[in-house]
Amino acid sequence: MTILHYLWDDIASNLTGYLLRQRWFLGRTRALQQLRLADVAWLRSPPAGLALVFLHCAFGDGPAEFYLMPLGLVLGDRPLKVPPEAVIMPRTHTMAGPAVVYDAVADDSACQFLLDMMKLKVPLPAGLGQIVVQPSPALQAIRGKSTEPLTVERGTYHANRFVQYSQRGEGRVMLKLFSRLEPGLNPDYEIAQFLSEKTHFACMPALAGAISYQCLGVETTVAILHGYEPHDFTAEQLAAQDLERLMEPAKAADLDPSAETIQAEVAKLSLWVSLLGQRTAELHQAFGAEAMSPAFRPEPLAAEDVAEIVTSIVNRAGRAADLWRTDTAQSAFRQRLGQLMADTDLGKKIRCHGDYDLGQILSRRNDFVIIDFEGEPERSITERRRKQSPLKDVAGMVRSFDHAASRHLMKLETKEDRARLTPWVRAWQDHVTGAFLSGYFDHLDQKGLLPADQETYEALLWLITLDKALIDLHRAWDSHPEWLEPAFDAVAALLNVPLRQ
Repeated sequence: MTILHYLWDDIASNLTGYLLRQRWFLGRTRALQQLRLADVAWLRSPPAGLALVFLHCAFGDGPAEFYLMPLGLVLGDRPLKVPPEAVIMPRTHTMAGPAVVYDAVADDSACQFLLDMMKLKVPLPAGLGQIVVQPSPALQAIRGKSTEPLTVERGTYHANRFVQYSQRGEGRVMLKLFSRLEPGLNPDYEIAQFLSEKTHFACMPALAGAISYQCLGVETTVAILHGYEPHDFTAEQLAAQDLERLMEPAKAADLDPSAETIQAEVAKLSLWVSLLGQRTAELHQAFGAEAMSPAFRPEPLAAEDVAEIVTSIVNRAGRAADLWRTDTAQSAFRQRLGQLMADTDLGKKIRCHGDYDLGQILSRRNDFVIIDFEGEPERSITERRRKQSPLKDVAGMVRSFDHAASRHLMKLETKEDRARLTPWVRAWQDHVTGAFLSGYFDHLDQKGLLPADQETYEALLWLITLDKALIDLHRAWDSHPEWLEPAFDAVAALLNVPLRQ
């Protein structure tokens, strides 16, 4: 038993409230009933202790979840170098003297220690398992030879926490800590390793290594390290800039401009979108070229795979029942499904990005870097590792263009502005969607990845896009009610049902 076990009742009573305040703790919307110490790996022993703590979180409903929590433990009167909000258990008297427990990610020296762990040559023992470090051959080149100290910055996205290490104000390395853990290889590490070692795809951050927890024969990825990618913007920001530039000619135009006038202005923008389609095609070609590894070998897309998409749609359509049950919607659905069932060539299923949108693309020197191959956070690792039609990613980007257009319209101050400028914004959306699809299809050398028949290709893209739109509707319903109206409108547009007024 370690001192953490000895103090666990005091730590847990404080840690519960701390977790519920953290964005990365996805269990904060559920009734957290119990925190149990599942395992501990000491990286540095007290009195200035640092440990990787694995938490078993039991809830009032549904399955338990596991989380990674790096904890610092200081004994005695040593000063703390973390902000007060990072303290989990304030100074408590123990047989070893006063003890303080804090979130170690807030501690610069602890973050530096996590980076230095990549030098470990042997596994680090935990109570039940062990911590294994897996540096990549590119680690030293990514870190560089400079001995100047590194500065640390932190961030959070979904259930992940990020630590950026910089020298002379320039980013060098990024460490991603997976807070919510599931047994198995995280797709972010698995895909990065595959693309780095088995392909020539270069539009991604260089892999520097990973940290895994091994217990009872099961390996769980707890962190991934990659090179920092200096970038000017995300593709999401490029889209927002396009729409802002479009507003000047839109507001100066006649009250009832012709479609030709709008198209002429829109065509001057978004020259970057075709290249994004090309890079997406190159990513899918890299995934589709591997014939040896079972985890990445392409397979024929079968009717059973289409049936899974249909089941997903039907299960989610209840929240859009008024749209879904209309004769128009059912006719559109049957038409596309009939086309798919009539064709035996549905293309291939491959490993995909899985959560592909404008926010996952960095703009770098007139090119793009694709990041975050973890997949949709709502799905299990088993689901995220499944092979799918490459149109899964294509549909994600198509939906992302719709998100960008809807966000811009929602920012407009008056209903009059929205009514007048909607044709301009939706014309932009149609233009970038077409440019992206053209750039993608024109550069996809392995045409066998997609259905050979154009109508079958369009039907499959439509079906997957509808599934994605219904997922977006559920996200809005559960967490972002301000997005419900554009989410409903997107589903209505796909089902050929008139938009709500």
